[in-house]
Amino acid sequence: MPTVRSSLNYYRLTIIEPAEIGRFYEAVLHFHRLKQFTLDSEEVLHSIFATDRQTEVYMLVYQDLKLEIFIDSEGEKGRFTHLCMEYDNPNEVSDHAHQLGYRR
Repeated sequence: MPTVRSSLNYYRLTIIEPAEIGRFYEAVLHFHRLKQFTLDSEEVLHSIFATDRQTEVYMLVYQDLKLEIFIDSEGEKGRFTHLCMEYDNPNEVSDHAHQLGYRR
């Protein structure tokens, strides 16, 4: 596979208490909310995160740093852990990973 340019798209964190979004990330760290949504797709929850539990997700930004914060009231560490990389040729990277046995 040829060398391609990649960059970190965001960091993903899990917190227990949704109030921490405003109290800490916005008020203290000066992040701004880009969007908020409920992750409720059974397919995504099962195939990527191995759970059936819906969760609230917040996308925050401060300067060039983006955070994706999952609310997990049960505090299940590692459930939603992931790193999002952005590539110039995402389909090629996805196809190559799939050929090596990874899920899409």
